[in-house]
Amino acid sequence: MKYGICLIFFMAAAAMAAPPVNIVYRVDGRSLAAIRHSGGMWPWARGALDNDLTHHFEGQSVAGRNSNFVSTSASLRQVVEFAASQARPNSESPFDTEFVAYLYQIRPAANFFSVSEALQTAHNSSTGARRDRLGRLIRDYPGMQEFAARGGFRDDRIIAYARLDGQMLRDYYYAPNYPLFSDEFWRRRWMSNAAYDRGFDSDASSRLIYPIVGVPSGHMHLVENGTQAPVPLSFTCFGVNPQPHSSYYNSLAQPDACQSNQYLEIRREFYDRRALLPIIKGGLEKYDYEP
Repeated sequence: MKYGICLIFFMAAAAMAAPPVNIVYRVDGRSLAAIRHSGGMWPWARGALDNDLTHHFEGQSVAGRNSNFVSTSASLRQVVEFAASQARPNSESPFDTEFVAYLYQIRPAANFFSVSEALQTAHNSSTGARRDRLGRLIRDYPGMQEFAARGGFRDDRIIAYARLDGQMLRDYYYAPNYPLFSDEFWRRRWMSNAAYDRGFDSDASSRLIYPIVGVPSGHMHLVENGTQAPVPLSFTCFGVNPQPHSSYYNSLAQPDACQSNQYLEIRREFYDRRALLPIIKGGLEKYDYEP
């Protein structure tokens, strides 16, 4: 009987484990030199740190500059799509040839947590309004394959980088077989990061399910330019702190990591209309996000 109990315990533990990944990606308007100057990619993490993964995913703590996470994705296609959505004012316009961004290939570590696994696990164990909103969040914003790095990461975890500009998007975004989304297309374009630490080669994201998942607010903070696919605020230039060593008070007026060649129409999208009631009662002036 003892062996049976142990077997059940280990099976349950395995069922709760998050499948690890060993490469993640993020798009950033900053060059590798600029990221090295910052020491890596860091969250704002100002004031009272917010370690709630729901607040980060929805963008609430990103907008408030107190998120303790940096968003990455296990999907190369997803980060290319995020870049494309910020390279023109709407889907009817051509990509801006002045647009320049960089794709970063990153080696995750134990502080990288699967957002989808955390949300799904919290949903499965919840009841009432929390379960309902988590279900809507999972259903309405799928496919990001996000891994959130708690506390960020140093530049020596960046394996390689590649330039993605507006002309490349014009040439290849609608090309047959969608080459921008293929590993083969990027294989000869990746530039190695000389500062990458080969000691991290066997590292991977955490197998643990991140436990701090609060009640969703009912709305997402997004960058949405015209009719293009929306980008969660955490995956934009607003989601990283370019000057992590400045004081808290200096950070209140600190510029973000955004570049002049990016299109950034920010709005809040309500996936639960009941979340609109407090805003309507409190006045529409609370609706807009001021970066």
